[in-house]
Amino acid sequence: MRWYGHELFDRRVLLALGLLLPSICATQILVQGRVVDAASNEPLPYCAVMLVLGGTSTLTNGDGAFQLMSTNPTDTLVVAYLGYATRRMAVTDVESDAVIAHRHRTASVESDPQRPAVPSDG
Repeated sequence: MRWYGHELFDRRVLLALGLLLPSICATQILVQGRVVDAASNEPLPYCAVMLVLGGTSTLTNGDGAFQLMSTNPTDTLVVAYLGYATRRMAVTDVESDAVIAHRHRTASVESDPQRPAVPSDG
């Protein structure tokens, strides 16, 4: 079958489409939001935000805002900040422009099993 002098289903065209189609059809999910302190609602600047399966990460800006692209809808977003409990959530649970309230870590230094006990003077 010919179409304007070219074979309609040329094998080379089909091969190229077969190789390029998965990358063209890969869905890009924009994951963005703001990380704030849960108690004060103040932004947390320079907070680490990571995608586990995607392997990408970023830091929040001075206003606590971040933006990442994910190609995997089952990916997990991890938010970590010094002195705060690490948060994990599904990418699908993070709405566009989500505000992620981050809570202070509640464990005390004395109860940390990886930290050796300080001997008392008694």
